Amino acid sequence: MTEEERSYCSNTLHRFSDVLDVESLSKISAMTSAPAIAFGYLYQRPEGASVSELVSHVGCRPSRITAIINAGEKKGTLERFHKHGDHRRVFVRLTKSGKKEVETYRNRLLLVASLLCEHFGKEKIESFIKDVDDAITFLRSKEVC
Repeated sequence: MTEEERSYCSNTLHRFSDVLDVESLSKISAMTSAPAIAFGYLYQRPEGASVSELVSHVGCRPSRITAIINAGEKKGTLERFHKHGDHRRVFVRLTKSGKKEVETYRNRLLLVASLLCEHFGKEKIESFIKDVDDAITFLRSKEVC
């Protein structure tokens, strides 16, 4: 694959992820993986996030976020911490292992996007993204997401 094709596939994946924003996905589909959403959110915030931020962003119950954090701590991919001067609020961030796990997942997604771009071609991919965007817009108009 040429650098231009790789760039196109990467941009396509980003555009597709913009169309299928996390909040819409979590409301539309029970198949959405809350841990993947939480890890993706934390990956974008190296300084970490509060537990309440995660609850709000992922769109699930606090008990589910607590279970995700507990499992991540046990696996060594997440860590809880307190910010200096604020010992009341609990924050969470990815560990080095957690960052590596997210990067591996993102690389797999890029590979999938590349394969789809190669197989279907630019025209069909563009049409698909537009159709999904139209579907999301329609669902939002019906207040489904």
